[in-house]
Amino acid sequence: MEKMAEASAELLDWPKKDNRRFLHVVYRVGDLDRTIKFYTECFGMKLLRKRDIPEEKYSNAFLGFGPETSNFVVELTYNYGVSSYDIGTGFGHFAISTQDVSKMVETVRANGGNVTREPGPVKGGGSVIAFVKDPDGYPFELIQRGPTPEPLCQVMLRVGDLDRAIKFYEKALGMRLLRKIERPEYKYTIGMMGYAEEYESIVLELTYNYDVTEYTKGNAYAQIAIGTDDVYKSGEVVKIVNQELGGKITREAGPLPGLGTKIVAFLDPDGWKTLLRIFLHPRERERMNLVLSNNYTETNLATWDLDSGSGGQQRFSEGTGIRREMMMVEVTTLRRNHNVMIIKENETSKMNNTLYVYTVGCRRVIFLLTSTATIVKTAEASSAELLDWPKKDNRPLLHVVYRVGDLDRTIKFYTECFGMKLLRKRDVPEEKYTNAFLGFGPETSNFVVELTYNYNVSSYDIGTGFGHFAIATQDVSKVVETVRAKGGKVIREPGPVKGRGSVGAFVKDPDGYAFELIQRGPTREPLCQVMLRVGDLDRAIKFYEKALGMKLLRKIERPSNKYTIGMMGYGKESDSTVLELTYKHGVTQYTKGTAYAQMAIGTDDVYKSGEVVKIVNQELGGKITREAGPVPGLGTKIVSFLDPDGWKTVLVDNKDFLKELK
Repeated sequence: MEKMAEASAELLDWPKKDNRRFLHVVYRVGDLDRTIKFYTECFGMKLLRKRDIPEEKYSNAFLGFGPETSNFVVELTYNYGVSSYDIGTGFGHFAISTQDVSKMVETVRANGGNVTREPGPVKGGGSVIAFVKDPDGYPFELIQRGPTPEPLCQVMLRVGDLDRAIKFYEKALGMRLLRKIERPEYKYTIGMMGYAEEYESIVLELTYNYDVTEYTKGNAYAQIAIGTDDVYKSGEVVKIVNQELGGKITREAGPLPGLGTKIVAFLDPDGWKTLLRIFLHPRERERMNLVLSNNYTETNLATWDLDSGSGGQQRFSEGTGIRREMMMVEVTTLRRNHNVMIIKENETSKMNNTLYVYTVGCRRVIFLLTSTATIVKTAEASSAELLDWPKKDNRPLLHVVYRVGDLDRTIKFYTECFGMKLLRKRDVPEEKYTNAFLGFGPETSNFVVELTYNYNVSSYDIGTGFGHFAIATQDVSKVVETVRAKGGKVIREPGPVKGRGSVGAFVKDPDGYAFELIQRGPTREPLCQVMLRVGDLDRAIKFYEKALGMKLLRKIERPSNKYTIGMMGYGKESDSTVLELTYKHGVTQYTKGTAYAQMAIGTDDVYKSGEVVKIVNQELGGKITREAGPVPGLGTKIVSFLDPDGWKTVLVDNKDFLKELK
C-alpha cells in the first residue's frame, strides 16, 4: 500500500513537469465558409488550414492569430447537412484581446454581426470590453489590451462547484490558479486557470453562478485540446483525479486509427471534455525540427520518420542508406543552425540533390538526397559544448519591463524622487501604447527600466510573485523624505538591515511597485536589484546558471524568518545589477499578475542561446515563448522564454540593440 501511495504521488507530480500547451478549441458551426469569412474579416484571424473528409461527411478549418506551432487556435467543424446547433447554458464565451475594441465592434456591426454589449468599462475594473456574437451565436468578449502574443485569450465555461473544478484542473492538468474574482453583488465567482501569465497567454475562465449546480451542454461546443509529452502517463493521472473529484475517461490513451497521433480524452466533474495529445506526430515533429543551411529558406524536402515506434533515438554513420518510403512535403523554416558541418549542394543536379539538416535529440544529421537517399555525414552538436556557450557569451543586463497606469506620473516620480533620467520615450498610436526608458545612465552601459502604458488601462495586478526593485543611494533617509514629500508611500522607515550593518528602507511608487533603498557608497549601477519569488530555489539557481550563464554571488539563509535568498548576476554585487531569487519556506507557487513583464539581457547569438535554453528547459522546466529570430517590422533578433517558475526573459542581439538605440 505504501509503494502504491508513493507511485500515485509521483504520478500526480507529472502534470507540473510536463510540457503542457493549449493547442486548440473545437466547436461545430452550421456554415463553415460563412464563419471563416466572419472570423477573418471581423476579428482579423487567418485561415491556417482547411480539410474535407467526404467519407466521414465533415469538413473542418483551423483559424487563429498565429501558427498552430505557437498559438492557440480554433478548430471549426462542419457536419454535412447540419445547419445549426444548441449551444446550451453551460458554455460562456471566447475572448479576443484587441487594441481597439470600438473599432472591432464597428467592423462586426458593418458585417451584420450581433453586438450584445456596447464598448465600455468592465464592472469593477478600468479596461474596456464589449460582447458580440458570431453567425452561429457563439459569444465573444472583446478586451482592450496592448500588444500580446496570444489575442485569442480566453475560453469561459460555467461550473457547478468552483473549488472542485479548480482542484481538478490543477491536479489533472497541471494548470495554475492565476486569479480568483469574487463578485458577490452579481452572485458569481470566477477562477482563471492557465499555464502562463494571463496577459500573454490563453486562460480557461471557470465561472460559478451562486446556487446553480447544473447546466446543459448542448451539442455545439466540443472540447479543448492540450499538448503533452506522454499521453499514457497523463491518462493515468486523470484516472486518479477522476476517482477523487469526478469525471471520467472517454477515450483510453493510445494512437488514433489511421493517423497514429496518440491521444487521451476525458470529462471533468462538470462534463466538459478535454483531449490531451502528443503535440506533434513524430513525422510532424521531424518537419518542425528541420534546420536548413543558409543557402535555403524554402524548398521541397523529402522527410523520413526516424521514430521507429520503439521510442528510442536512432544513430547513423557515414554511408548509411535510407530504405524507407519517403514523403514529399513543402517546408518553410526561419531557423539557423550553428553546430553542423554544411556540405555544398551538388551543382550539377540541383533539382535532384537537396541538402538539409534535422535534429534528433542533440545530434544533427545531414542528408544529401538523391534517387537512392544516403546519409553522407553526421555531426555531433554536443550538449556540453552548447551548455558552455552562456559562460563565453557577452551578457549585459539591459532593462526590466513593466506596466504602469499613468506614464507621465511615473516618470515624474522616478526623476524627482529617485533621481533617474528620462532616456527616451516613444508613442505607438497604431498599437495603442507608449513606453519610456529611465535609468541612472545611458542604455549602452546601464541597466534601466522600460515602462509601458497601454491606452485606457489605469491599473494592473502586481501579483504575489514579484518582490521589488532596489536602488543604491548614499543617503537612504534623504531619498525617503523626498518620496514622502512627493506623496509617495513609505512602507519601511530607514534602519539597519537584519543581519547586516547597512541601512535600508522600502517605498512604493504610484502603481504599487515596491522599491528597496540600500545605503551604499558611489556605484556605477544604482538600479541594483530585481527580486522575484520562486518555488524551488535550488532549481531556479541551476536554471539561471545553465540557461543564462549567471553566477551565484551569494546565498542567504534566514531560517528564523522562513526564507532563503540567492543573488544571481554577471558581475560584483556592489557595482552591477543582480537578480534576487527568494524562496519562502513551504511556498511553491505565486501569482504573476499582469503588471511585471520581463527582463531583457543581451547576447551575441540569439539562435545559439535559444538552443541552450531548450536543453535546460527539458531538464529543469520552463519553455520557449518566442523562437529565435527578428522581430517583424523592427529587425532586432530576440528569443524569449519562461523559467521553471514562469518568469519571462528576453535575450536580445547585442548589435541589433545598439542599432535600435541609434
